[in-house]
Amino acid sequence: MKTLLIFLVSIFSFTTGLHAQTLASLESDKKMNKTYKKALACLNKGKVDEGISKLETVTAKYPNFTKASNRLVGLYMDRGEKQKAIELMQKMDQASELPSAKTMMTLSYALEDEGDYPKAIASVARLIDSGVLTEEQKPKVERRHTELVFRNEAYTYPVDYEPIKMDTQINTSLIEYHPALTADGGMMMYVQLGEGKYRNEDLYMAQQIIPDSFSVGQPVEALNTDNDEGAFSLSQDGNTLIFTACNRKNSIGGCDLYISFRKGSAWSPARNLGPEINSRYWDSSPTIAADGRTIYFSSKRPGGLGGSDIWSVALNKNNKWDEVKNLGAPINTPGNDETPYLHPDNTTLYFVSDGHVGMGSYDIYFSKKSNGVWAPPENLGYPINTSGREGGIFVDLAGNRAYYSSQIDFNNKEEDQTSGDIYYFDLPESIKPELVTYVKVIVRSAKTKGLINADAELLSLDTVNTVSNLITSINGKLLCTIRPGEYSLNISKEGFLFHSENIILTEGASLAEPFVYEVFLQPIEPAVELTIEEPTPIVLNNIFFEVGSARLLDRSNGEIIKLKELLTSNSQLMIKIIGHTDNVGSDSANKKLSDNRAKAVYDKLISYGISSSRIAYEGRGESQPVADNDTEAGRQKNRRTEFIILN
Repeated sequence: MKTLLIFLVSIFSFTTGLHAQTLASLESDKKMNKTYKKALACLNKGKVDEGISKLETVTAKYPNFTKASNRLVGLYMDRGEKQKAIELMQKMDQASELPSAKTMMTLSYALEDEGDYPKAIASVARLIDSGVLTEEQKPKVERRHTELVFRNEAYTYPVDYEPIKMDTQINTSLIEYHPALTADGGMMMYVQLGEGKYRNEDLYMAQQIIPDSFSVGQPVEALNTDNDEGAFSLSQDGNTLIFTACNRKNSIGGCDLYISFRKGSAWSPARNLGPEINSRYWDSSPTIAADGRTIYFSSKRPGGLGGSDIWSVALNKNNKWDEVKNLGAPINTPGNDETPYLHPDNTTLYFVSDGHVGMGSYDIYFSKKSNGVWAPPENLGYPINTSGREGGIFVDLAGNRAYYSSQIDFNNKEEDQTSGDIYYFDLPESIKPELVTYVKVIVRSAKTKGLINADAELLSLDTVNTVSNLITSINGKLLCTIRPGEYSLNISKEGFLFHSENIILTEGASLAEPFVYEVFLQPIEPAVELTIEEPTPIVLNNIFFEVGSARLLDRSNGEIIKLKELLTSNSQLMIKIIGHTDNVGSDSANKKLSDNRAKAVYDKLISYGISSSRIAYEGRGESQPVADNDTEAGRQKNRRTEFIILN
């Protein structure tokens, strides 16, 4: 409260005519004047009780003698006697013709501390309506009024949250904060603040055992140092980590962003992201967009709107970092806006701020982007946000559960007093992100059944844009997220035939169900001897035709280009395109349709420069079903295009 009083004195102190009259009256009242001077002398000698007693005598007669009354208010506050301070300030106001800005603002804080929001609001409203405020004071007082109204509403009508503290495997007597999970929820990473006067931040990891229960958190020894390793962003598969590290030998500023990759259980040495992203100023709290090509982060570099702002940087088509950009208003404010978390829906941004109207200190907010424009941020409300400091929030892939840190206190390092734990809660519909799920692929060799590395391309069939170019990890696995839409997934590796999947996530899906594939890539091997059995066909799952027609749809181009690239990179390879139909219609009509569809793919490959001597085609109509023709899902599987190797 002392800091508050000093602040109020600096912006709200001025002497009214009535105060001047009070001074004149006090000068003529020799007894009270003497008592006031004795009060000051007692306080200077450390005789606080006696000094307060004498000030009470003076202010009882002259409550609008602001020097005495303000000094007494401050003393009451220091001793925790808020009610006495409130009563004195109310008397000061009643004794004045016009309200004092300093008195009414201080009164509003004292009333808020007591939880009396209606009276706190009324005290500020009286000040605004009085006409005594200067142009400099008006925005500060109006902001205070807005905050009080918001907080009163938040406490009166709390949001239907039920924050649950995580168990002691994660939370300890130390500070834990900044939680994040992999897309499948199998691993949690978080930050812990160590013990002692010079304790530092370290990265910790824990494995999920059962839902809502994790193993005991363990430090990430390969990345932690004697300095700080803090706020981070973990890729959806848990294999790429961008984190904040401070005071390293190769740092550009005090705190920079570093990157590390996990192979198996080992993390690569951390690499500074360089001057294209890091500055000579504080850079921290990264979040990676779902496409893996954009990073949002906090920075105190020049050019922002406040103390710390949220910025973004993206890779261009040449895989070079573009210019770092400030998100601007309405996300950033003249205050501090930090710890962004962009949900994999690529639309919903969560962050903390002390610049937006909130409950006090740092609150959690969210904003949604539409047509490239961020909506005005919304406060998550009480009880998630409190008068204390809330830390970064993480929302799981399904958008059902959030993890965050609450009531963090970094300010008492010398006394080793800490607070701050990780909580979780179920999100109400109003603050949920858009529907999103993940694609998980395990790639094996069809010959050895062993795990292999491969390349993966996820192509949006709605926009004909590449969503992600991925490489499976050392154990042959990959994981990425998708929003509602239709996608082509192609898995390829040199020396193997490619594999494709068609993925459809409907807009109206009620649950985010993952797409999990175990893919067996067939090696390209020269034929040793002729066999009676036909080679295993490769289904082209992303070849599409007009209904009842052999006219190729444009969204088939990506798949046909993949087939063209396979033939181009394997110049001796010869294939046959095979068309199939369901059993709707006559045998002859289906045979003709399948012939024409196989030929349409053949013709397209010829147009791409593949020699006709290397391609054949055949239609087999309804003769080789792979599913039941009694259902639409079965008939759809039977309407397929395949290819086989001829040599």
